[in-house]
Amino acid sequence: MKRIISLLFTCLATTMAAWTAGHVSFNTGGNYCKVAFAEYDTANDVIVQNIAEFLAQPNGTSVQFANPVYVTRQHGDYLWFKDETGALLCRGNVGQHYYSHCIIPAGFGGIATTDGCVPQLTEPTGFKRYTGTIPLAPEEVTASQIGPDLISHWVALNHVQLTWLSDSVYQLTDDSGGQCLVNYGILNSGVLPEDENAYYNIQGTVFAHLDDSGECIYELLPEYVTIDYLVITPNQVGPGTVGKYVVIKQALDYYPIYGTIEDLEGETCKAYLDCVPVLPAILYWSYDVYGQVEYRNDEYDEYASGYWLRETGVGLHSGHNDTADVKRIKTLYRLNTDIEYAEYFDLTGRFVAPLTAVYQNDDIMYVRDIDGEFGMFDGAVSDSFNNGDLILGAKAKPSNNGDYTSMIVYDEQSFQYAGHTQKVYPHASSIRYVNQSMIHHYLRFHNVALSPNNANGVISDDTGSLQLYNKFDIAIKEAGGDAYPDIVDEPGIIVINKIINRILTGPTTGGEGDTYTVTGFLSRNNGKLVLYPVEIVHHRSGDETDLDVNQDGEINIADVNFVIRLILEQGY
Repeated sequence: MKRIISLLFTCLATTMAAWTAGHVSFNTGGNYCKVAFAEYDTANDVIVQNIAEFLAQPNGTSVQFANPVYVTRQHGDYLWFKDETGALLCRGNVGQHYYSHCIIPAGFGGIATTDGCVPQLTEPTGFKRYTGTIPLAPEEVTASQIGPDLISHWVALNHVQLTWLSDSVYQLTDDSGGQCLVNYGILNSGVLPEDENAYYNIQGTVFAHLDDSGECIYELLPEYVTIDYLVITPNQVGPGTVGKYVVIKQALDYYPIYGTIEDLEGETCKAYLDCVPVLPAILYWSYDVYGQVEYRNDEYDEYASGYWLRETGVGLHSGHNDTADVKRIKTLYRLNTDIEYAEYFDLTGRFVAPLTAVYQNDDIMYVRDIDGEFGMFDGAVSDSFNNGDLILGAKAKPSNNGDYTSMIVYDEQSFQYAGHTQKVYPHASSIRYVNQSMIHHYLRFHNVALSPNNANGVISDDTGSLQLYNKFDIAIKEAGGDAYPDIVDEPGIIVINKIINRILTGPTTGGEGDTYTVTGFLSRNNGKLVLYPVEIVHHRSGDETDLDVNQDGEINIADVNFVIRLILEQGY
């Protein structure tokens, strides 16, 4: 077959085309431009199926690609592309303009060449317009990997420092101490780093050249270089971050001159603006604030002294304009209760700090957050969780039904198991201490009376009474059964001594009547505090079988040892 290459020599403008022998002429009102033809015999082209096969060909081989490839970068006569088997540089005018991610159709070719250390396709022919695009991402590598195996590959190195060496050449150092060269001069591309103390993320293409001794020097030709901002919270603006480039995410307020930044979690720091941000006129609920932490000492202004964030950029919070990344249950509630945000946005919270599962029953699940606060999810989730399981990524919306605030499951698949931690034990309390602030808390009441004698009704002690609502259809257990060894929930030293003494002295007789140990979650119904029980244990008058904590049928020193072991395991 014949491959025809058209070389365009002088052309001003085109309005009408006419063929002439051996040339194409474009009539432009008396001015002509001509395109000459050069013909090559490609009958002996080697057909290669991919880049790996091309790299196996000797220099000087005329090849034709039978597969499409994907563009990673084009700069003048430099064109880099890849397929599933490797990456390659094409040098020369391909007659087309490609963007990154473009698909070059099969049928292009050229001559296999090696220039110094770099295999190349030269004298390119047959390059056609791209046929579409494909999602591509650079390969994440370390500095020590920049070498012959990555020639012409599109790569990314994150959290690195760049030190100037000479002219447009920098030395890159990554977190492991590995180093490689970055050469800005070959393609004259990329933004030069301004601060050698900053950390950067860099994308580019691996290249190489021969030094004076003939040794291959491998280097990175940068394309995108951005500061790697350290993500912090406002309370981390201080001595540990001075001089660092940082970003505070989901900031709710900023001031054009100086003032205070507050984030969604309620943390604040002092800041002043060192730029003029250009933000859309549309109302958005939060911002990402970029800057550098510094210490200021002003002997005339006490407020001006201290640690500040010098803001260098403000942008809309990246990623999720309708989803707030929250760490605490109270932060999720804020999305509903703070009218400034709730009036304009239907926001969903996503927990980016672990929650600890406490109790799950059908579509109800109680959890505890990193501050030890309790909350309740209402709605089905895709997995079952045991007491002590960690949950990450849970998406929910706050809900206030008038009696209490809870969390409505937004995405049941988002509740992801993230490991296991220590079991959450209920807090032993007297009824007198129960109050509105304890809604959803996990509580246990010892030696209370229950009236009437079923799981609904009222429990009472010497300090007050509390209504029960048997939401989870809990059956009453007899002491000495499955109810213990939970006898050691939150024991102080006095309680521990009392338990051990009772075990050693044996069961007592007599008493004023039957009592109950009731465990559950505090709630509110029709304006009154109620307890949703999850365990009710009946103790008969004069019956101390609950002291058989190891459940071997006897009350003896073995029970003492069992209690001590439980105490040690639970960290009391």
